[in-house]
Amino acid sequence: MNKNRIREIFSDDRFTLYAVESIEMMQKVFSTGFTLHGSIKSTAIIIRSPEKNQALDMNASPIELDKLKKSIPELELVFRKTGSQRNIH
Repeated sequence: MNKNRIREIFSDDRFTLYAVESIEMMQKVFSTGFTLHGSIKSTAIIIRSPEKNQALDMNASPIELDKLKKSIPELELVFRKTGSQRNIH
């Protein structure tokens, strides 16, 4: 199972920083039990401030908000909760 999520990792009066993470889970079932393996990998960060929003991949290259919205449906809700959505450059 693969899933993407967003979580707030820092916030103050100047900006809020979100981590975009990819979660991978693998499970194998045997007659004597099972194994479970999981990993969480950061794939991007979002920096929101009153002046500007930015989304960057882990190489610090800009990425589009629409690209993130496709893989993280709850991203739209996060932006609604934290104020009006601005363009991410």
